Amino acid sequence: MNGTALVLVTLLIAVLIAVGLGSTQMQANLENQVAQMTSQRDTTLQVALEAKGQRDNAIQDREAANAARDAAVTALNQANERIAALEAEQKKIAQDLSNAQGAVSEQSRIIESLRNEKVALQAQLEQALAAGPVLVPATGEQVAPPQAAESSENTICLPVRADTLPNQLGIGLAVLAGMMALGSGGYIVYRHDPNRKYTITMSKDQLREYARYQRERGNRIG
Repeated sequence: MNGTALVLVTLLIAVLIAVGLGSTQMQANLENQVAQMTSQRDTTLQVALEAKGQRDNAIQDREAANAARDAAVTALNQANERIAALEAEQKKIAQDLSNAQGAVSEQSRIIESLRNEKVALQAQLEQALAAGPVLVPATGEQVAPPQAAESSENTICLPVRADTLPNQLGIGLAVLAGMMALGSGGYIVYRHDPNRKYTITMSKDQLREYARYQRERGNRIG
């Protein structure tokens, strides 16, 4: 009986030892598994953090690229607008220059025509003066072109219209400018002396009208 109890006690002790050893091994295995899982978790977390950082960097790079693109588009649009404005200004300048050149050409043509008329009128005046005194009607009347030199009145009738003579001949008589403004037509009657100084003769009505014309412009008539 005592031998059997001893055997049972021995077996129980052996079982307890075996169970204890097994539990220790199991605990060690579990601890190893927990350590491995923790390491894997840390590795996975690190990878996730790195991926998040890369994603954030990519987002920032994309935003910077978009901002640069928008700035480039804005600058391009501004450049196009400036180019269009400069082209329009260039066209206007070219048109103004063309118009100015046309006006200069027209003025040159008119000046040349007036010069030619002046030369012709000067020649006509010299020819009339060289013909000698001409008999004309009363002072201020419109007369026909002279036919012959037959008087000692020392008066010349020059066949030139009053409203064109000042611009064409340019002899500097203010009276002619007044008569031109009054629109008188026909022929101008000149009186000259041996010193070749010319004066205009006009009627009292013409003189009053001319004086009124000058007074309206602030000029004093002596």
